[in-house]
Amino acid sequence: MKTGDLVKVRTFSEGIVERRVVEILRNTVYICTENEWRISAAEGRQPGCAGFKREYVLAGADVATT
Repeated sequence: MKTGDLVKVRTFSEGIVERRVVEILRNTVYICTENEWRISAAEGRQPGCAGFKREYVLAGADVATT
């Protein structure tokens, strides 16, 4: 897992969602939506993101959501 990768994240409010990795620091993975990833790149800024414990981030975008 590295910056820019698509991952599945287990959330309390929305269940399992697909997000982009912004940064990884120790046991925290900072993620954002695909829309925020694209807009921030077009605007030349860092994406707004939320941090999740690594245990809530699944292996990758190909992980089943069931």
